[in-house]
Amino acid sequence: MDLTTNAISQYKLNETANDDYSIDDNLNNNEATLVGAYPSALHSAAANPPNLNGYFNFSTAEYINCGVSLSLNGLNRFSISTWVRLNSTTSYYLCGSVNSTGSTNFAIGLNTNTNDANATGNCYLYLRDHDGLRLHFGMNEDTGIADGGWHHMVWQCNINVASASGDLWIDGVQKSIYTKYAQRVDNVTAFDWPHTVAAVNLRGVITGKLYGALDNFVFFGAATGAGFLLDSDDVAYLYNSGVGTEELSSGIQILRRRIEGY
Repeated sequence: MDLTTNAISQYKLNETANDDYSIDDNLNNNEATLVGAYPSALHSAAANPPNLNGYFNFSTAEYINCGVSLSLNGLNRFSISTWVRLNSTTSYYLCGSVNSTGSTNFAIGLNTNTNDANATGNCYLYLRDHDGLRLHFGMNEDTGIADGGWHHMVWQCNINVASASGDLWIDGVQKSIYTKYAQRVDNVTAFDWPHTVAAVNLRGVITGKLYGALDNFVFFGAATGAGFLLDSDDVAYLYNSGVGTEELSSGIQILRRRIEGY
């Protein structure tokens, strides 16, 4: 798996207060900014897996502003991979940006079902294009992601096809998802507002801020063209090289070499 060609952005979330609130994109210079106070948002803790060199612990007072450069416009398919640890059963957003009413809309909800109701351990992905066509899928049952432990999540969308589809993996296991809408989403216009991680940007209002931790947030795809979908082997490598242990084991070191190039 070559992140340099198959990923739009990778945020390792290893920064310290000395980095002046700048969040590095390790691939394509889609640099982000931490909004909030560093002391409550950052824990550099290599001894607290599954993070490689650190992770961000959000208290609902912080989020990451990724700018508007992560537009999905032109993508036929994309994937998102991250480690997450939720500290509550309240509804939160993993990421998203919402244009004006009736236009492009993208969001991933946590502890929320596909009916937008608070539900422990439920989750969903919603993508609407400028014409009102929608891809909306998720889990309307408790996946265990709100148990206070670390979990690896992969969201995947195959859009701009006759019948759009989505996939979800949690801790290396592909889930049987509920699909509410699977329309051909083929007119995803540029976003008016910056993308956010650990919250959603609702037409300039930041809401649904995360209470929990994130590590190694990666957006797979391509700026134009067919995009990129992960396969089961890719997901296994991202999930501690298929081991899935919460230790800095040999599996983690293999993953680290694959991602960081050493």
